[in-house]
Amino acid sequence: MNVYDLAHELAKAMADSDEYKGYLEAKKVVEADETNSKMVNDFHKMEMDVNAKQVTGQKPTDEEIKKINDMYQLISMNQTVKDFLDSEMRLSTMISDVFKIINDAIGEVAE
Repeated sequence: MNVYDLAHELAKAMADSDEYKGYLEAKKVVEADETNSKMVNDFHKMEMDVNAKQVTGQKPTDEEIKKINDMYQLISMNQTVKDFLDSEMRLSTMISDVFKIINDAIGEVAE
């Protein structure tokens, strides 16, 4: 079988997964409320800022880490937002696991 055909099958299986469907549903619910949507967007922006620092070799300050942890604790009290963040994490974990499987297999072939 062609690698590209398999990639399309994998993409379809991922799109049909409970993780992806749950993410889409939770996203729809969060985006239906402007306050929830803003909370999630602000949190993601804060995460991206910290990640960008780490990628460039900078260490986030203790204050930045405390701020992001405090914000996570606060927004997690909102069940709708918490459900969304949980579904986002499950989807991210699935994607990371698939990437690791592929990467491990390619590493074995390259050796």
